[in-house]
Amino acid sequence: MIIDLRSENMDEVKKLSSPARNSHSGDREEPSIEARFIQFCKNELSLDDKFLVQATKLFNEIKHILSTSISSVGSGMPEEVERYWFAFVLYSVKRLSDEREADNSNGGSGENGFTLCQILRAAKLNIVDFFKELPQFIVKVGVILRNLYGADWEKRLEAKELQANFVHLSLLSK
Repeated sequence: MIIDLRSENMDEVKKLSSPARNSHSGDREEPSIEARFIQFCKNELSLDDKFLVQATKLFNEIKHILSTSISSVGSGMPEEVERYWFAFVLYSVKRLSDEREADNSNGGSGENGFTLCQILRAAKLNIVDFFKELPQFIVKVGVILRNLYGADWEKRLEAKELQANFVHLSLLSK
């Protein structure tokens, strides 16, 4: 596994999960995007610490891309774009983490205890829109995914296959 899971990473996650001061809002504290991501992971999906560290590492690697692509995802509303990126990151880490072999043996929820449907439900996104936006995410963060997860990340992510299956099922159901 390429991701470093040392204890200082967990300390960093704990620091990020506390609200950051926003200098423009006076005394009101507004959580940073990292803190909102961590709160989403903990509160909505109850992720374990090991997976949370992996997800936070990927999120921190790609957050600069998020800030430059707000208008090109979903409706362009910042809150919605943030939810898409949270879902993309969690889906990617779930599919690319080493625990993936364990996922195959017990119905896809694996050790982390959540599925794509649960991610989308927690993020208040529908599966059609998720698959419509997923290719943009993959293009934008492909290099980062390769650096973190190795050259075979695209094969292991299986996004194109899953998207094609979804399209076929949608057509068959009409």
